[in-house]
Amino acid sequence: MESLYSEKVGYKNGFLGDNTAGSSSARFGLGDAYKVAFVIEAASHASDLDITVNQHDAASGGTTKVLATENPYYEKLGAATKFTKTVPSSEVSNYVLTGFNGSTGTVVVEVLAEDLDRDLDFSHVSVTLAASGGARVVHTSIVSNDMRKSPAYDQDL
Repeated sequence: MESLYSEKVGYKNGFLGDNTAGSSSARFGLGDAYKVAFVIEAASHASDLDITVNQHDAASGGTTKVLATENPYYEKLGAATKFTKTVPSSEVSNYVLTGFNGSTGTVVVEVLAEDLDRDLDFSHVSVTLAASGGARVVHTSIVSNDMRKSPAYDQDL
Protein backbone atom coordinates (compact mmCIF):
# COMPACT_ATOMS: atom_id res chain seq x y z
CA MET A 1 0.00 0.00 0.00
CA GLU A 2 1.24 3.47 -0.87
CA SER A 3 2.16 5.69 2.11
CA LEU A 4 -0.09 8.61 2.91
CA TYR A 5 1.20 12.17 2.60
CA SER A 6 1.03 12.82 6.35
CA GLU A 7 3.24 9.81 7.01
CA LYS A 8 6.06 11.19 4.85
CA VAL A 9 5.84 14.97 5.24
CA GLY A 10 6.58 16.97 8.37
CA TYR A 11 4.54 20.19 8.66
CA LYS A 12 4.54 22.99 11.22
CA ASN A 13 2.72 26.33 11.28
CA GLY A 14 5.38 29.01 11.43
CA PHE A 15 3.61 32.35 11.74
CA LEU A 16 0.28 33.95 10.86
CA GLY A 17 -0.50 37.61 11.39
CA ASP A 18 0.49 41.19 10.68
CA ASN A 19 4.17 41.23 9.90
CA THR A 20 5.98 44.25 11.26
CA ALA A 21 9.71 44.87 11.58
CA GLY A 22 11.01 41.45 12.53
CA SER A 23 8.23 38.87 13.00
CA SER A 24 9.80 35.44 13.51
CA SER A 25 8.44 32.03 12.63
CA ALA A 26 8.39 29.00 14.87
CA ARG A 27 11.58 26.93 14.99
CA PHE A 28 11.87 23.64 13.12
CA GLY A 29 14.28 20.96 14.37
CA LEU A 30 16.39 19.46 11.62
CA GLY A 31 17.38 16.52 13.80
CA ASP A 32 14.58 14.54 12.19
CA ALA A 33 14.78 15.95 8.66
CA TYR A 34 17.39 16.37 5.94
CA LYS A 35 15.89 19.58 4.59
CA VAL A 36 13.07 22.01 5.22
CA ALA A 37 11.19 24.58 3.16
CA PHE A 38 9.67 27.78 4.50
CA VAL A 39 6.56 28.56 2.45
CA ILE A 40 5.69 32.23 2.96
CA GLU A 41 2.50 33.77 1.64
CA ALA A 42 2.34 37.56 1.79
CA ALA A 43 -0.43 40.07 1.13
CA SER A 44 0.19 43.06 -1.08
CA HIS A 45 1.97 45.98 0.54
CA ALA A 46 3.93 49.03 -0.61
CA SER A 47 7.30 47.69 0.51
CA ASP A 48 9.82 44.96 -0.18
CA LEU A 49 9.77 41.71 1.81
CA ASP A 50 12.97 40.94 3.69
CA ILE A 51 13.55 37.31 4.77
CA THR A 52 16.37 36.31 7.12
CA VAL A 53 17.03 32.63 7.82
CA ASN A 54 18.22 31.91 11.36
CA GLN A 55 19.81 28.87 12.96
CA HIS A 56 19.45 27.98 16.64
CA ASP A 57 21.05 25.56 19.07
CA ALA A 58 17.79 24.88 20.92
CA ALA A 59 14.04 24.55 20.30
CA SER A 60 13.57 27.73 22.36
CA GLY A 61 16.01 30.13 23.97
CA GLY A 62 19.67 29.31 23.46
CA THR A 63 21.93 30.89 20.86
CA THR A 64 20.68 32.29 17.54
CA LYS A 65 22.85 33.01 14.52
CA VAL A 66 21.97 34.20 11.01
CA LEU A 67 22.38 31.42 8.44
CA ALA A 68 24.09 32.61 5.26
CA THR A 69 23.64 30.35 2.21
CA GLU A 70 23.73 30.34 -1.56
CA ASN A 71 20.44 28.42 -1.70
CA PRO A 72 17.98 29.63 -4.33
CA TYR A 73 14.49 30.83 -3.51
CA TYR A 74 11.32 30.43 -5.53
CA GLU A 75 8.64 33.10 -5.88
CA LYS A 76 5.22 33.32 -7.48
CA LEU A 77 3.71 36.80 -7.64
CA GLY A 78 0.23 38.09 -8.45
CA ALA A 79 -1.55 36.02 -11.12
CA ALA A 80 1.52 33.91 -12.01
CA THR A 81 0.84 30.18 -12.28
CA LYS A 82 4.47 29.02 -11.99
CA PHE A 83 7.31 29.72 -9.60
CA THR A 84 10.41 31.63 -10.68
CA LYS A 85 13.74 30.36 -9.35
CA THR A 86 16.25 32.97 -8.21
CA VAL A 87 19.83 31.99 -7.37
CA PRO A 88 21.85 34.50 -5.32
CA SER A 89 25.10 35.54 -7.01
CA SER A 90 26.94 34.92 -3.74
CA GLU A 91 26.29 33.77 -0.19
CA VAL A 92 23.56 35.89 1.40
CA SER A 93 22.38 36.34 4.97
CA ASN A 94 18.95 37.59 3.92
CA TYR A 95 16.73 37.70 0.86
CA VAL A 96 15.27 41.10 -0.12
CA LEU A 97 12.32 40.46 -2.43
CA THR A 98 11.47 43.60 -4.36
CA GLY A 99 8.74 41.85 -6.37
CA PHE A 100 6.53 41.80 -3.30
CA ASN A 101 6.32 45.60 -3.38
CA GLY A 102 2.67 46.01 -4.41
CA SER A 103 2.04 42.32 -5.13
CA THR A 104 0.52 39.39 -3.31
CA GLY A 105 2.60 36.26 -3.61
CA THR A 106 4.28 33.13 -2.34
CA VAL A 107 7.99 32.53 -1.78
CA VAL A 108 9.72 29.27 -0.87
CA VAL A 109 13.10 29.30 0.89
CA GLU A 110 14.84 25.96 1.46
CA VAL A 111 17.41 25.00 4.09
CA LEU A 112 19.47 21.80 4.10
CA ALA A 113 20.60 20.21 7.35
CA GLU A 114 24.18 20.39 6.03
CA ASP A 115 23.88 24.22 5.86
CA LEU A 116 23.79 24.48 9.66
CA ASP A 117 26.84 25.11 11.81
CA ARG A 118 26.98 21.62 13.34
CA ASP A 119 30.31 22.35 15.08
CA LEU A 120 28.39 24.67 17.41
CA ASP A 121 25.41 22.27 17.69
CA PHE A 122 22.94 24.36 15.69
CA SER A 123 19.97 22.10 14.98
CA HIS A 124 16.88 24.32 14.50
CA VAL A 125 15.92 26.89 11.86
CA SER A 126 13.45 29.76 11.61
CA VAL A 127 12.85 32.82 9.46
CA THR A 128 12.44 36.46 10.41
CA LEU A 129 10.27 38.56 8.11
CA ALA A 130 10.43 42.32 7.80
CA ALA A 131 8.64 44.84 5.60
CA SER A 132 9.87 48.41 5.81
CA GLY A 133 6.58 50.08 4.91
CA GLY A 134 4.51 48.86 7.85
CA ALA A 135 2.44 45.81 8.67
CA ARG A 136 1.69 43.18 6.01
CA VAL A 137 -0.40 40.04 6.54
CA VAL A 138 1.77 36.95 6.12
CA HIS A 139 1.52 33.23 6.72
CA THR A 140 4.56 30.99 7.06
CA SER A 141 4.40 27.21 6.87
CA ILE A 142 7.37 24.96 7.51
CA VAL A 143 7.41 21.76 5.45
CA SER A 144 9.81 18.83 5.16
CA ASN A 145 9.21 15.93 2.80
CA ASP A 146 12.54 14.33 3.63
CA MET A 147 11.98 13.07 7.16
CA ARG A 148 14.46 10.65 8.76
CA LYS A 149 11.75 8.88 10.77
CA SER A 150 8.20 7.93 9.96
CA PRO A 151 5.38 8.40 10.38
CA ALA A 152 6.06 12.12 10.04
CA TYR A 153 2.85 13.15 11.81
CA ASP A 154 4.13 11.47 14.96
CA GLN A 155 7.41 13.45 15.15
CA ASP A 156 7.95 16.31 17.58
CA LEU A 157 9.00 19.08 15.20
